[in-house]
Formats: sequence, C-alpha cells, structure tokens
Amino acid sequence: MQQLRHPIRLVTIWLTAALPAAVMLCAPTALTAQSVAVGDLGAGKLLVARETDRRFAETVILLLEYDNRGALGLTINRRTDIPISQALKNAGGWPEPVYLGGPVETTAVFALLRSRDEQEGTQRVIDEVNWVTSKEVLEKMLAEGPSKGASGEPTGGASEKPGAGAMHVYLGYSGWGAGQLDYEVKSGSWYLFDGSADLVFDSDPGTLWTRLKARTEQRFAYQTVSPKLLPAK
Repeated sequence: MQQLRHPIRLVTIWLTAALPAAVMLCAPTALTAQSVAVGDLGAGKLLVARETDRRFAETVILLLEYDNRGALGLTINRRTDIPISQALKNAGGWPEPVYLGGPVETTAVFALLRSRDEQEGTQRVIDEVNWVTSKEVLEKMLAEGPSKGASGEPTGGASEKPGAGAMHVYLGYSGWGAGQLDYEVKSGSWYLFDGSADLVFDSDPGTLWTRLKARTEQRFAYQTVSPKLLPAK
C-alpha cells in the first residue's frame, strides 16, 4: 500500500472530531461476478480481501480508478459511529456516520453519491454510484444538509439534493502504484466482484465481507461437487 504518484482528485476538509482507528449451493449464474483474474480489474470492481491477507483483514474496497499508473479505492465496510455533522466542519444536519476509506491521507475526504443521473462535479463509477470529485460541490452538499426525502433513496434529477443515506463520506483512501494491485491479485490477496449500488450503500456494511466471502465458498462448493449429486434438469 502506498500513496499514488499520479494526480488524483482529492477533497480535503479539516476534521473537527477524533476518529477511532453451512450454506445451500447456488446456481453458478448467480456467482459469475466473482473472479481472481487480473484481467477483470477495473473501476467499479469490488476487492474482497482473502483470509490470507492480514493487512486488509475482512476488507471490501470499491475501485474508483485503475490504469497502468496505479489504482485508487475506498473501503466501503468500515463505518464509524461518528456522524458526518460532527466529524467535519460546516456539515450541518447529516446524521449518517463517516466511513474509514483507507490508510492513506486520512484527512482527505471522499464522497460517493447514490444518484440515477451523473450530477455536476461527480464522476460515474457504476450505475447509480457517483464519485464527488469537486471540492466546491462536496462542500455545498455538506453545508446544505440532506433533503427531506426517503433515507437511502437515490436522487433523481441532476441537481436534486441527496437525502440522508444517499451520500457516504469517507476519510482516507487505499492506493496502489503501477502494477502493485496486479501483483496482489496474482498472489491471491483479493477476490473480485462486480460492484453495485446496493452493495456500496448496503445497510449493514459490518457484515458485507462475511456475506461476499460466503459467495466465494458457495461457488467453490458448486464447482467441486460431483455432477452425479446435482439435481436433474
């Protein structure tokens, strides 16, 4: 893990609070997103730490950028107990807790917005998940507070304010230099999954790693069971 040398879009805001550091077999079509191949790396993929990697024990990371210069991602299953409104200046009215996005530059603030449309100052990562890349846009969203809409519902229009739960804020990030993440995947440190808005904005992120890990075990069990034991079509 290292700080990336190539330019990345960081948004930094001063912090005002100290932060704490037996399953049924599934059909293979439900598990095809899981991979261990370097060729499947890319923005929008989820990195699910394997049990052999102690550095990222039980970690799930959403890749925001991946190219020949390196990679950048956010840990999406490390939610704290500190509300955004207490952790950051000028973030009035946000009840959602902040997330620990990674060990690099822990005073850097990132935000993911659940929106059907790509809004100004954001970059689409996957369907309904936008990365807020503009400092001005993020500061405005934080200052205005959430809309009064249903919590967790994606925003609709390109200028609609996000409701509580439709924006996650992360402190710090995970970064890899050129070829570093490729090496880790080849070495067996990560499983790869297709990302989705439902996973990124999961209501129980503390169990997300366990649930995704269970999918890899289900797939392995399906592939190793004798065809004679499978039900006839």
